Amino acid sequence: MASEVAAQHPISIEAHRRYGMSLKPARLFFHATQQADIYRALELKPISVFISYGGPDQKTAERIHDALEAKGFDAFCFSKDAHAGKPLHELMYEGVNQADKVVLICSRSSLGRPGVLNEIEETLRRSARAGGRNALIPVTLDDFVFGDLARQSPALATRLRDLVIADFRDAQRSNTRFQQALDRLVKSLEEV
Repeated sequence: MASEVAAQHPISIEAHRRYGMSLKPARLFFHATQQADIYRALELKPISVFISYGGPDQKTAERIHDALEAKGFDAFCFSKDAHAGKPLHELMYEGVNQADKVVLICSRSSLGRPGVLNEIEETLRRSARAGGRNALIPVTLDDFVFGDLARQSPALATRLRDLVIADFRDAQRSNTRFQQALDRLVKSLEEV
């Protein structure tokens, strides 16, 4: 039986050897997950996160970045990780398309900025190319996404509000609230 499984499911055998998984769950694991996800899991690569934000929200984006890195994620925040001389459009395109998840900082300050809007559009195109597999996790810092955004950009408001939005509104005033919001965000990111 093992040789038959090895021929049909080489990744299952590797999971069995490296992690002591029984072959039946390993076969189910193979069928339930995309091949790239299995390779990432076997190589134990950290989950990568691209943080999209507007300049006025830089402090919060950096705080989320640092907290995610401390929890073992590979996070990208423009103010901390961008290399001088790299074209902005390439950085955005690669970041949004190569990261496992895109965390979108939603606030009155960010959701009208052209760079953030481009990152949202590219993330939505990426999700469409992936057969609807969502990569976008919106994080709100204020009530803008729930109210005024609908008047300014009804289509964008609908797209964002169709997703569960992580609530960081009180997180800016309290370390306890930040940690609670971060813990919920981490759970969402781990569901890659």
